[in-house]
Amino acid sequence: MGIKLTFYTNCILRNELDKNKSYYFQIKKLEYFESINFVKIYKTDVQDTEIWDFRSRLEKSSKFKELKVINIWDNSRWSHSLFYTKEDAEIFNDLKDIMTLHTHKKYNNDYLITENIRDFIFDKDNTNIINPNKLNLNILEKIISEEELKIY
Repeated sequence: MGIKLTFYTNCILRNELDKNKSYYFQIKKLEYFESINFVKIYKTDVQDTEIWDFRSRLEKSSKFKELKVINIWDNSRWSHSLFYTKEDAEIFNDLKDIMTLHTHKKYNNDYLITENIRDFIFDKDNTNIINPNKLNLNILEKIISEEELKIY
């Protein structure tokens, strides 16, 4: 099935408009790996609610498989979310990073890809978080196993 990646908002790049990002080529390589079924890239509905006013970024986002988040009042879209418990609402309300992390873990994805690792520092010991700037393109060309990806 491949390695399951969750892209955070800053990793949903538009082709020409985001070429200036320092990790553009690393993300493009991961997208290539998805095209050959080496990895599976997912996003959560949280990403779309954060970029709703950027049409070109939403178009790009729509190409990734979506993981449904727990529905949080005034944060989630009803058709893209799951019902939640009272405890979920208390914990997640207005914490979109938490929603992404919760969804990433709920679906047992392998790696969370984000430039903003500090946003997830509270959970860094329990989640495999990778900063795309740390991915070495020369190594990416030769990756043949999940173990090689883990070293980053």
